[in-house]
Amino acid sequence: MATNELFTRVNIGKMRLKNRIIMCPMGNKTDPDGGVQERNIDYFVERAKGGCGAIFTGAFMCTEEFETRGCNVIYNFSHVDRLNLLVDKVHEYDCKLVVQLTAGLGRMGYTDPTRPPYSASDTETFYFKGVRCKPFSVEQIHYMVKAMGNSAMLCKRAGADAIELHCYGGYLIDQFQTALWNTRTDEYGGSLENRMRFTMEIIAEIRKTCGDDFPIIVKFCATHAMGDKPGYHDLAEGLEMAKMYEKAGVDALHVDVGCYDAWYKAITTCYNKEGHQLFAAKAVKEIVSIPVITQGKLADPEKANAVIKDGIADIVGLGHQMLTDPYWVQKVKAGRYEDIVPCIGCNECMFPSRNGQYRHCAVNPLCYHEKDYPIIPAAEPKKVLVIGGGPGGMTAARVAAERGHNVTLWEKESFLGGNMVAAGAPDFKIDVKKYEEYLIRKVREAGVNVVLNKTATSQEVLRSEFDAVILAAGSRNFIPKIKGIDGANVLTANEAMCGSPLTGKVLVIGGGLVGMEAALQFDETAEKVTVVEVADEILKTLEENLNNTQALHNMIENSQVDIVTSASVTEIGDGYAVYEKEGKTVRVDCDTVVVAAGYRSNNEMDDDLWDKFDFYRNIVPEKAPGKIVQVVHAGFHAGRLV
Repeated sequence: MATNELFTRVNIGKMRLKNRIIMCPMGNKTDPDGGVQERNIDYFVERAKGGCGAIFTGAFMCTEEFETRGCNVIYNFSHVDRLNLLVDKVHEYDCKLVVQLTAGLGRMGYTDPTRPPYSASDTETFYFKGVRCKPFSVEQIHYMVKAMGNSAMLCKRAGADAIELHCYGGYLIDQFQTALWNTRTDEYGGSLENRMRFTMEIIAEIRKTCGDDFPIIVKFCATHAMGDKPGYHDLAEGLEMAKMYEKAGVDALHVDVGCYDAWYKAITTCYNKEGHQLFAAKAVKEIVSIPVITQGKLADPEKANAVIKDGIADIVGLGHQMLTDPYWVQKVKAGRYEDIVPCIGCNECMFPSRNGQYRHCAVNPLCYHEKDYPIIPAAEPKKVLVIGGGPGGMTAARVAAERGHNVTLWEKESFLGGNMVAAGAPDFKIDVKKYEEYLIRKVREAGVNVVLNKTATSQEVLRSEFDAVILAAGSRNFIPKIKGIDGANVLTANEAMCGSPLTGKVLVIGGGLVGMEAALQFDETAEKVTVVEVADEILKTLEENLNNTQALHNMIENSQVDIVTSASVTEIGDGYAVYEKEGKTVRVDCDTVVVAAGYRSNNEMDDDLWDKFDFYRNIVPEKAPGKIVQVVHAGFHAGRLV
């Protein structure tokens, strides 16, 4: 449990950090004029309280001349006061504030399909196929350079400790740097030196407006990780860029990997391996003398510490883990690893930014609601019954018990976790497994009376002496009407994923999220895995963020799983199954059939119970089973309000 290296001091130029852990930049919410929102201040301050050495804000635009505002802006003095307030509040906790400055999204803009964005060249936009970008003129480039320098000056006036240039991910500056998107024939295109000219001019302008003592950090793509596809940065080009940045006088390099074309390599998903970006940071660290910042699923304290101890990088960045648990740093320093709330890699936090909504975290209902939902001790302790031991039920039970209520939880199975147990069963879903274990541990610590193998009935509940009831009965596997579906060789997805590894030939009915994750799990041990999906494509109803979807599709493409779409299984027999496709009947040899045809909500008791208790809350979604984000948040609020 040695983590001393994480808690040593480090300098970035003239800025001294109390430890080597930073909060990575993520998107911000703004006030109507683009200034820093009070809620955003509360959100950052909570992470400063948690012990970060520095907080890197999400991107701030320096002008709205070329694209619709998609984040905070800072280009005049009216934006300075609220940034200054944020700086002062963060500084109270001996935490530095680094403002990330962006020249814009360019072809990655998604806010206004009627206003084609500007980019380095006439290239297609990412989100709006067929819409072409307007190339920047040389005069417009010069305008942008001046604007970036002005914004950096305003950040310094506001008291910010440093700025970070937004040069990664396929966004505008990276578009100028990348041969695929920069086909210019003037001094800003062609050679790497020319493609880097825009960036170098920005750095020089910031030095001019802010002086040599104001730290400049650059977050850049050491590689887009697109294999041998032409036009993207490979690692060799990324290392040349790193040398150019150091020569230009930047104070630190924040090393990134990927772009939107492989977004799962940039933004961590549940499918990524720990430390999946370390190779790039290590390569950069070996050729530069300035501090190197790395990131990419480093929430395991021992893994994070090894990054520093082994000289892979100088500073560790945590992104989504900081949303999940603002107090990660404090807990690690105190050796309280078991109290860290694990990030499950679902990327639900990224959905709101696409929909104009507040940021949220699936497993931390207080994320972006830092002052909204205090957990207050109960004025009068109640006898509370929670029906169901899935993530929603466990959350409700824990919160209610922590408030001082006498809580009993009934679970029909012999274990806690609900469908999350199956969801976390594959090796590539270890993040979910860790969260399941965390919830169980916290339920036990809260003193909840857990009763397993207990099937609740309306009659028994109504006869009980409980003052309050929270229905969290979750969902069950949907079993379609198929001849032979009750055979001994047929398992539900939950049974198969939680049981002994499957061997032989396996047929999976259903190509949704559960079906495909199950198929990938079985592919590791089975002789052959076939998925039969009634829709014309797999994962058709999937509601995942881009990076998670990309990662899952990539895993499927690299597997041996056979996929049959637009087909329906009509019969299951001993050692075989039959499906129909395009009017033809096909017989498939299989030893095991796994049913992954979806779930149905368990709401049967709701009508009987809803008005029979002083407090009653049903946290089971009415129509379809909820995601973890839905049931955890519903359970949290039920527990705090009971």
